[in-house]
Amino acid sequence: MSGLRERRIEESGIKSQLRKSWFAFFGRYRRLYPVQRSSIPWVLRGDSLVVCSPAATGKTEAVMAPVAERMLQNGWPGLSVLWISPTRALVNDLYSRLKPPLTSLGIALSRRTGDRPQYGPQKPSSVLITTPESLDSLISRHPRLFATVKVVALDELHLLDGGPRGDQLRVLVSRLKLITPEMPSFYALSATIADPWELGRRYFPRFRVVLVSAPREIESRFYPFNEAVFDQLLESFRRTGLHKVLTFCNTRHDAEVVAEGFNKPPFRERVWVHHASLSRAERESAEWKLNNSRSGICVATSTLELGVDIGDIDAVVLWGAPPDANAFLQRLGRGNRQRKDLMLAYCIYKGEVERVLFSILLQDARSGELRTLPYAPTLSVVCQQIFSYLHQKRRIRTTFDSIKRILEPILSDEGAIRCILGNLLERGWVVQQPCETFSSSEKLGNCVRAGRIHSNIEGTDRRFQVIDVQTGKKVGSVERSARMFSLAGKTWERAEERGGKIYASRSAGIARGDWIFKGRSRSLWDYRTGMRIKSSLFPGLEPFEFPYVVKTTKVYLLHFAGELYGWLWGEALKARGVRLFWTDAVWWGVEGSFKSADLVLDQETVMRLLEGNVERIRNLVDLGSFFHLLPREMRLRSAYEAIHSSYFIDYTRLARFREVESLPGGLTPWKTPRRETEEER
Repeated sequence: MSGLRERRIEESGIKSQLRKSWFAFFGRYRRLYPVQRSSIPWVLRGDSLVVCSPAATGKTEAVMAPVAERMLQNGWPGLSVLWISPTRALVNDLYSRLKPPLTSLGIALSRRTGDRPQYGPQKPSSVLITTPESLDSLISRHPRLFATVKVVALDELHLLDGGPRGDQLRVLVSRLKLITPEMPSFYALSATIADPWELGRRYFPRFRVVLVSAPREIESRFYPFNEAVFDQLLESFRRTGLHKVLTFCNTRHDAEVVAEGFNKPPFRERVWVHHASLSRAERESAEWKLNNSRSGICVATSTLELGVDIGDIDAVVLWGAPPDANAFLQRLGRGNRQRKDLMLAYCIYKGEVERVLFSILLQDARSGELRTLPYAPTLSVVCQQIFSYLHQKRRIRTTFDSIKRILEPILSDEGAIRCILGNLLERGWVVQQPCETFSSSEKLGNCVRAGRIHSNIEGTDRRFQVIDVQTGKKVGSVERSARMFSLAGKTWERAEERGGKIYASRSAGIARGDWIFKGRSRSLWDYRTGMRIKSSLFPGLEPFEFPYVVKTTKVYLLHFAGELYGWLWGEALKARGVRLFWTDAVWWGVEGSFKSADLVLDQETVMRLLEGNVERIRNLVDLGSFFHLLPREMRLRSAYEAIHSSYFIDYTRLARFREVESLPGGLTPWKTPRRETEEER
């Protein structure tokens, strides 16, 4: 029997099982996607699944269509389906996509986010799409709302897992299980990842895995960053016939600078900017223009990686390497106008190391090898979830055993939980009542009323609202004031500053990239990726051999450990008397000599360095917004585990440095200009 005939028979069987929901979800399509054929029969049985496939392969419908069928056949009452998505934008996109088919089936759909907080728990819809933070708020205020939930979907889970928001979601799932009389069916939807079984085990006990790969050809074009790069790109767009281009930058500052560089014919006045510091009106305006214009360039940060309808895009420009192959594929997947099976990528790199890094990301993306770091729980989430749970139990108080039970997914050490709870008691956040029960303090109650206990997203520094003096409308917000600056792709001149607001008018001048955003320099690659970069540049060296060159009295060691580990390792060397005059993600500059023994780290050394540099670590690793509420020893433990210190210590024991006579072209550290520090900016 031919494969095509087998597929048609299989789809016919699925169609017969989706008697009520088939036409609403699949009536417009000629065939099902592979992930839909593989998932739908299991969902109809009520089995929990981890569904892994690339973006735009039909995962949402693979779960929602059979869930809708079960809902209609069984007449589920109340809130039946809880769909949790990582971003507000994705919530809104899913709402727009699912509203027509569900409405046609008579199934009520609602959404709840910080932008759209209205949700009536007295008369709940059958399906609710929300974020982890809004779910946290709802479950602490209206827990009985979730007693009827039969299905929980964790959408794009790979974007949350392994960080504070993923751990928050793990505890929220634990709390949901205690509220629902029957165990719901769980569905984790994810991009293709290295170990979907490990991912699933962190959130629910029994499940099957549906793993579908859908490779797309990636055509890449590399350009070094220089003064001519904008003209070179525009000429390439013209020759290739590209009309709509999406450019991704890693920082808001870069997005504004790059937009300014593209603002020339043929795209002048059709260059838009999209990032989190712009007002909602500005972001939605950029989305609408990109979706409805025949040509234009949108320069964005990760805010456009997923969940916003931007129409057909001809190509994607990556201005600097993304954090990993997952983000690489996520960004490239936004450009698909030329061919559904082809992704066209322009890779703009600064220096030889970033060029090689792009090549490694391309290799991983093409092979489907999406590497993940070992999991380590974020202990600050324990504080946040204690606060949220105390508010949920505000009328009856709660016991230590109840607190311990909900925290089981991320922390099972009773002594550690008592230590954290004791610190919260001592600092006046929690009150101990008779019979070892606990309740919120007035101090915590004030935070609850201000809505500040439900998010593990790191808070922002003080911001200035930027107001257009001509229209009186908010353009966005910045963290530093400047006389001239770029925002929303336009140049502004400050007219007045008062009351936390900057009143500015449009200017014909050039802002020259004034640093109005502080940003946080996250470590985009670490020593594991660094070993691969080194192997590409120095194929003659053994895996744990690293090169150094000697120039007069100076030694230049290329450690390739990345920003975080290169700094940490360098601080250990300085503590041992090695004189470093330079350290960055790739190399150290050493005055004088050093011994091989100086390079080997141990737990005591790392803990000592962490204790004196916690804020520096927080700038490089997401330790959660409640990190400051942990006891001192727990802060150190959390930071130690978050950077996977034990693995790195083993790595330093194996590392050996070997002198080489010369370096590949483009690697000349002694010619690297000194960069400004964050404080100097």
